[in-house]
Amino acid sequence: MGGVGYDSVKDFYTRCFVGRNAADLSIESLSRTVGDERIVDEMLLTFTHDVEVPWILPGVAATDKKIVIPVIGIVGFEGTAVASEHIYWDQAAVLAQVGLLDTETVQRLPMIASPHALLDGTMATNELVR
Repeated sequence: MGGVGYDSVKDFYTRCFVGRNAADLSIESLSRTVGDERIVDEMLLTFTHDVEVPWILPGVAATDKKIVIPVIGIVGFEGTAVASEHIYWDQAAVLAQVGLLDTETVQRLPMIASPHALLDGTMATNELVR
């Protein structure tokens, strides 16, 4: 998802991102690391999947399910201009939360379908490896 170069990035933001999010989308900042040429943000993204959200669930009609996922954003700079933006999240957790991964598959994968246990420390990540 996204694009390379001005025209491609503009097209992506216009068609898939700006104005194409759930009404209740919220972003909670968890941490920020600032360097000379880069900012790294750890965030918690929460929304109700009440509309198609092409950048995260392309082609998936609204399910009215609540989605909660940790997201990492890395923004690179050249001088004062944004040179790059990379955003990472666990897509399997998104698919599980909207019901597109069956329970058996979710239980077999080393993943956390909802991040609350991971973020509040009640689940150790080493428990994911059986």
